[in-house]
Amino acid sequence: MKNNMKNKTYLWNEETINYFQFTSSYVSGEDLYEKIQKFVSTDCVLEDGETEEDLVNDLYKQITSAHR
Repeated sequence: MKNNMKNKTYLWNEETINYFQFTSSYVSGEDLYEKIQKFVSTDCVLEDGETEEDLVNDLYKQITSAHR
C-alpha cells in the first residue's frame, strides 16, 4: 500500500479491494466500516503522518465508490 500525498489516496492490494467489495454485498455500510476498521488496526502498518482513520476512510471510499 502506498500513499499518494497529493490526493491522500492509498493504493490497496487488489485482493483487499475485492474482498471488501464482496463483503459489502452482504453487510450494512456500518458493518462494512467496522470490518475495515478492524482490518486496518490489525493488518496495516502506518507510515509517517498516516492515521488509522485516514486508511479506514480511504479504503471505505474506494470500495463504496467502485461498488456503485
